Amino acid sequence: MILIADSGSTKTDWRLIHASGQIEQFTSIGLNPFHLADEMILATVRAIAADCQLNVQELFFYGAGVGSKIQHARLSEILKTVFSNAKIIVEHDLLGAARAACGKQSGLAVILGTGTNSCLYDGTKITEHIPSVGYILGDYGSGADLGKSWANACLTSSADAALIQSFYSDFNLDADKILQGVYADKRAQAFLASFAPFLAQNRHHPFVANLVTDAFNELFEQTLTKYSWHKQINVCGSIGHIFRNELARAAELHGCVLGNVIQSPIAALTLYHSE
Repeated sequence: MILIADSGSTKTDWRLIHASGQIEQFTSIGLNPFHLADEMILATVRAIAADCQLNVQELFFYGAGVGSKIQHARLSEILKTVFSNAKIIVEHDLLGAARAACGKQSGLAVILGTGTNSCLYDGTKITEHIPSVGYILGDYGSGADLGKSWANACLTSSADAALIQSFYSDFNLDADKILQGVYADKRAQAFLASFAPFLAQNRHHPFVANLVTDAFNELFEQTLTKYSWHKQINVCGSIGHIFRNELARAAELHGCVLGNVIQSPIAALTLYHSE
C-alpha cells in the first residue's frame, strides 16, 4: 500500500492506495514542523496510522516547512517512529504542487492557498525557486496576505463601515479579537486566511475587488515575473481556485496565461504515484 500526504499550514490531505486500487482519504491538521511541537505531530500521525489499519509499504509526504534540513530530519524521524516498516520520502509541498499541477511536463507552478510558493519545474524536479519568505514578509496573494490586508482595513476603518460591521457580525469578531488572533494565536496565518471566504462573497464590492487585485498584482511583480520563464502559471490551492477569474486577469496584465488550476493537489498526486 502507498500512503500520500499533502500537508499545508492549515490541513493535511491523506490518500491511501491499496494494492487492489481502492483509495481511502483522510484529513488532519496541517503538519508544518515550524508551527507544531513533536507531540502534536506524533499524535496526529498516529491517528492517521490507526485509520490506515493495514501495513503501509511506501509513504510520500509533501509538506510545508520541510525545506529546512533541521525540520526535514525532525519530521522524517517522527514519521519513521510510526511507520517503521515503510519506505518514507519527505519532500517540500512545492514539489508536490508542481507534480500535481504539471504532472510530468515542465512549467511554472504556484501554490496559492493559506500561504504562497512557486517554482520552475522540469517534469521531475524543481530547477528554479524564488523564496516566498512567509506571510509576515511576503506570501503575496495568499489567503494570509489577503486576510492581513483586510484585517488592516478593519482596524484602521479604511473600508466601508457597513462592510466591516458585516464581517464582524459574520465572524463574531471585533478589533480586540482580531489583534488577539494575530499576535497571540500560534496559528495566526490560518486565522488570517480564514477571512478569504468573506472576501470572496464580497468580491464585487469595489474595496474588496481592489484589495484582491492589488495582492495578485504584487504576486506577479514581486515574484512570478522574476522567473526566467513565466508565460504560463499552473496553480494549486484554495485561493487560486476561489479567485480564479481575478488571478487570470492579473496574469494577462503581466503577459502571462493561467493554465491548470487545482484546488487540492492530493487527487493529482494520487494519479502521479499510481502510474
